[in-house]
Amino acid sequence: EALAGDVTPFCDPSVVASKHDTEERAMQEIKSIVGDPLGLELYNLWDEYEAQTTAESVYCKDIDKFEMVVQAYEYEKLHLLDRCCDPNDDPLQDSTVDESNTEV
Repeated sequence: EALAGDVTPFCDPSVVASKHDTEERAMQEIKSIVGDPLGLELYNLWDEYEAQTTAESVYCKDIDKFEMVVQAYEYEKLHLLDRCCDPNDDPLQDSTVDESNTEV
């Protein structure tokens, strides 16, 4: 993302379609800047992540998705929650649900 940019599903469809190729070029550039053997290792790890061929690559992908959810939650807390979800407008009735809501 540092060189290729952050491509989301909401980007222009042509940008989404070329995401892998753009990231491939960025990883080749990083590989050449860093030099081998580390550059090759970084490239191979990126390739493994993209292919999702190992338990580690699947775990990393899941952590990446989870981090996105946490960012969205934090953004919502700071910028949107006060405007769209006032708990006093329609208070929760069940104490168990209310406790869970308070924790979140």
